[in-house]
Amino acid sequence: MFTSTRSAGTTSSCCPSFFAITSPSLIGISFTTIGSSDNTLQILAQHPRVELNRFLRADPDSFVRSEQTLSNQCWKESRGHADWVIVTDIDEHLFHPAITKYLSDAAVAGVTLIPALGFQMITNDLPQEKEILSQRYLNGAPWSNMMKCSIFDPLRINEINYSEGRHVADPYGHLCLPERDVLLLLHYKYLNLIRTHKRHQVLKDRLGSTDLQNGWGHKYLWSLNQLQEDWRDTLERAVDIRDFLGPRAANYPLRKWWKNIGRNGRADRFWRVFSPLAASSLSVYQ
Repeated sequence: MFTSTRSAGTTSSCCPSFFAITSPSLIGISFTTIGSSDNTLQILAQHPRVELNRFLRADPDSFVRSEQTLSNQCWKESRGHADWVIVTDIDEHLFHPAITKYLSDAAVAGVTLIPALGFQMITNDLPQEKEILSQRYLNGAPWSNMMKCSIFDPLRINEINYSEGRHVADPYGHLCLPERDVLLLLHYKYLNLIRTHKRHQVLKDRLGSTDLQNGWGHKYLWSLNQLQEDWRDTLERAVDIRDFLGPRAANYPLRKWWKNIGRNGRADRFWRVFSPLAASSLSVYQ
């Protein structure tokens, strides 16, 4: 069993998929939210294992640094209560065809943190209510910004030390990664061009002066034409994520930043171990 600790600027279209993927294994879900312009909060409040918390800025001039502080601290309350924690946003879907079994196998093998291979998912369609996004929308472009280390053991990791945006981490503690990287992070933000642009218009108002000075959240400031250009580029690079399930994940084309984890002498122990992928689980997508 594991718990999920959440930091999110939420969107209701992602809720059904998030719960469908994670709920069978969760003992609790803590959402920290800055609010919502749709019915996200009502959906969350109806879930029996959800705890809602209000986002408070640690840095009044930076939304990004405030989220960084939250992400580096909020999971610690799960120590002694959960085998795994997940620090993620609600549009970041950590995907494995048999994630409960995978995490159970990883725990038995001694794994303490599990990085993910990231994809910027994209579709011109508008998702329908209660759709499971990872079953319906399967095209995405490999993206280094979504290669995040979101799942880890709260007892054996002392500090996760996320960078701004959680794009990389510098964890300290008992570090052990899987031998093979097979977990995927499917980022469901590019869901219909116009919808995405409207969402960016809302998100840009949350940026502080420090964010603007450092270019954090710069996409939120894009014009529709600028977003269209990136949209076309993402579509051109998009692949079917089913081509990266199981052993085929070895074909992921981007450099893995976590290759350097444990090389700075801060780890109590560091190595990689084999965590088997259940072959039968692949039948879901064959």
